[in-house]
Amino acid sequence: METILDEAARHLRNGRAVDALRVALLASVESPADARAPALAAAASHALGRPEDGMRWFRAAMALDSFDPEFGCGLAACQFDLKLPKEARATLESVLQRHPTHLQAWRNLAVACEADNAPEAAARALEEAALLAPSDDEVLRARAALALRGGDTESALRFSAAALVCKPDHPETLHLLLGAALTAGRIEPAIAAASQLLVNSPGDAFARRGQAAAFSMQGSIDQASAIAAGLPVELRTGFDARLIFLVAGAAALRSCDWSGMPAWLDAAARFAKDDNARLDATEFPVQALAAGLEQHLCSALFTAHVRDLQARQPALKWPRPKRLQRTRLRIGYIGAGFGEHPSAMLVNPVLAAHDRSRFEVFAYALTADDGNHWRAETAANVDAMRGIAHMNAAESAGLILSDDIDVLVDLSGMLEFGRPDVHFHRPARVHLLLFGTPALFPLPGIDAMVGDAIVFETQDAGLRLPGCYLPIDPRWAAWARSANAPTRRAHGLPEAVPVLCCFNNAYKIEPSAFSAWMRVLKRCPETLFWLLESGIAARDNLRAQAVRAGIDPVRLIFAPRLPLADHLKRMRLADAFLDTFHYGAHVTGVQALAAGLPLLTIQGDRFAARVGASALTHAGLADMVATDVDDYVERAVQFCRRTPAALQWRARVEAAFSEACCETRFMQHVRSLENIYENAFLLSTGKR
Repeated sequence: METILDEAARHLRNGRAVDALRVALLASVESPADARAPALAAAASHALGRPEDGMRWFRAAMALDSFDPEFGCGLAACQFDLKLPKEARATLESVLQRHPTHLQAWRNLAVACEADNAPEAAARALEEAALLAPSDDEVLRARAALALRGGDTESALRFSAAALVCKPDHPETLHLLLGAALTAGRIEPAIAAASQLLVNSPGDAFARRGQAAAFSMQGSIDQASAIAAGLPVELRTGFDARLIFLVAGAAALRSCDWSGMPAWLDAAARFAKDDNARLDATEFPVQALAAGLEQHLCSALFTAHVRDLQARQPALKWPRPKRLQRTRLRIGYIGAGFGEHPSAMLVNPVLAAHDRSRFEVFAYALTADDGNHWRAETAANVDAMRGIAHMNAAESAGLILSDDIDVLVDLSGMLEFGRPDVHFHRPARVHLLLFGTPALFPLPGIDAMVGDAIVFETQDAGLRLPGCYLPIDPRWAAWARSANAPTRRAHGLPEAVPVLCCFNNAYKIEPSAFSAWMRVLKRCPETLFWLLESGIAARDNLRAQAVRAGIDPVRLIFAPRLPLADHLKRMRLADAFLDTFHYGAHVTGVQALAAGLPLLTIQGDRFAARVGASALTHAGLADMVATDVDDYVERAVQFCRRTPAALQWRARVEAAFSEACCETRFMQHVRSLENIYENAFLLSTGKR
């Protein structure tokens, strides 16, 4: 015979939550000591979208039976619905203290931890669930989804593939596999997952778009475009097979996979020549610079990004208030590098050295505070620090306008996390670009770019500093030469053999520079090449390239990233720093020189390839700039053989970049920069 509690449970199973709640409330009156009655009322309330009532009833059930884990899981579900992840997490942790083998509690805890911004704790919870049920497809899917959201595409691929073994053709798992494969640039599994989804459900628009994206990445542009043409409007809008191919190819080049470089450069050139092209990302214009695409085509790619920004955010025409009465010029620096970033390493000493009798200095940070000492140093060196990471371009411009800034200096420009669209709104009286983009091209709202006579060509329009446009902090020279010098052994290097290095990011390394390095290693069989660790893929690809060149891959040594002072010290252990060709060392190069390490570079055909030559030339070492690749290789060989000429070059670098010389040039740099700011402002007011 069916009891009243059985009836409530039946209504709930059949989706009749209102009837279930009504009967459960009657049961709670008839059987006030039976925990099942308030538990059923709680579940029905939750199903009706009333989590507050669900919480109340689950707590009533737990008061009657504190040992049943389902009551705690139900309470946590209500708390989660009310966007109380911390409370849900605490509830589930309490359940698991009593019931450590409760699988669903571990799964739910992972969800609560991720919502509480604790992805590591979420991963640990799913690991516990996997120990309990290694073949549970729901756990595997949850692990795949968490890994994908965290950017660990290889783990996402592995977990989703394992989930498919448990439950083949499961749509959610196939969607995860497709997303992970596309993110990882794995074309074959992406096409396979999309094809299987379309076999099961021909109308699956997500699978169709994923299939089109995979064909785009493969370079089958016409086929991808034809597939995309059949997508719903909302999925077809903004789909550009050319861009998908280029962005995927840029990711491969950043990991030193050069197998598709010719096709990629050809596609980038054709895209750059499309006057109507729009681009919503800057990673591949920067990669195009490094890969050697012609300078004017790289500029066209940056311009395509600007067109996209302008289309999405028209400039606001604000009335400019009258300038406040003051005796000092108000300078604002805006950038994404106020933290552990090369921009902060460059600009922080400049901020501190500004003449406060002539200038007020504001900083506008485009990224959140990372808690790093560089960010704290920035704040200490300015009159006002503004965090604007949470603002869009128009809101940021409004704040700058209200601060009555005379000269706004952009430190990020078109680089990662930059916000060039702030300048569209013209919130300051003068807008300048300083080491924010390694290419000279018109940027709407920017009055001029600051450079020097080496990085700019004669015909380029730009404001020229008398010295190298990148400042060298005198502290770098002091830190590099301070006590407790490291040993080669401490960095995994033999004591006696020659060591060449290049600590540029991997995306700047391309076939012509790497080929030159291999020529040197062939002629100098004892020499090792020391590179910056830039990920497993880049390391493996570079070692594979060395094997193809006939070089033992163990001769490539990879250095982990270190705090700046330690990095400067270890650079002194090398014999020379060999620059890349199309996109050379910038901050890293001048830091190497400050450490007393010779920089072997060529004055290239573009801004991005001239910074090392600028630093050497303005320090009186123009003769140390190689004339071409053959000269570059010959000089590198001399460093390996430690010839008298090479030893003299090192001594000259040590002298030219001593702490005293760096201090003199740095103060000249700051005063010259200040003069540029003043002259630009006076020109804007018509007083010059």
